[in-house]
Amino acid sequence: VAAGWNGYRTTQFVENNPYAQAVLRKHWPDIPIHNDIRDFHPTSSPRLLTAGVPCAPASVAGDMQGSADQHGRWLWPEVTRVISEARPLYAIMENPTGLLSVDGGRAFAGILSELHSIGYDAWWETLGAYAVGAPHRRERLWLLAADSKRCERGSQPHCREAGRVGRELKPVPWNEPWQEALRKFRGVDDGHGYTSHRVDTIRNSLVAQVADLMIQPTTERKHNGKTNSPIKGH
Repeated sequence: VAAGWNGYRTTQFVENNPYAQAVLRKHWPDIPIHNDIRDFHPTSSPRLLTAGVPCAPASVAGDMQGSADQHGRWLWPEVTRVISEARPLYAIMENPTGLLSVDGGRAFAGILSELHSIGYDAWWETLGAYAVGAPHRRERLWLLAADSKRCERGSQPHCREAGRVGRELKPVPWNEPWQEALRKFRGVDDGHGYTSHRVDTIRNSLVAQVADLMIQPTTERKHNGKTNSPIKGH
């Protein structure tokens, strides 16, 4: 959604949750969905690749076992592999802030080291939903990686703007558009009526306006610290 606000066109999804797949097919019927990132091998090089990596291995609500996760949910090695194979100019990844402290910080250091080894510089910021006026925290760690060689050649003037995103933001008041959205929440139509699956999907979802702030520097547009959300007032 946020990528679309910035002029991007989605070409591939990787999602293994059946309900989430159904929602994606409802709203993006022509975009292929790959079921398992472990079997996914990209065949093109996009400008932007995004990844919402499974959160349980790094979440205080989970077991925070990191790479020792017993349920096969530590997929960071697969994410960096896909980046290495696809060679996007930019990659944006998201996870709980607990990722910074998993295994005493060594897990996150390992991710940064792996990105560096495949030729990507990285910046990271902690951003919450409150940064765009939503009435809850929902803090997430956002990691933005940029192809080192292409940035060094100077052909991508926005590469170095990536690390400034979070520091430029200040929380804004809970405003009327969010109040109106909250009043309508129970009536939001995602195209499917299975309440328990819907609640579970929403629990794992992101606030698109926050993602928008991270995506903006990857475009040719000048970053202004405001979202491109169509919600009036943002």
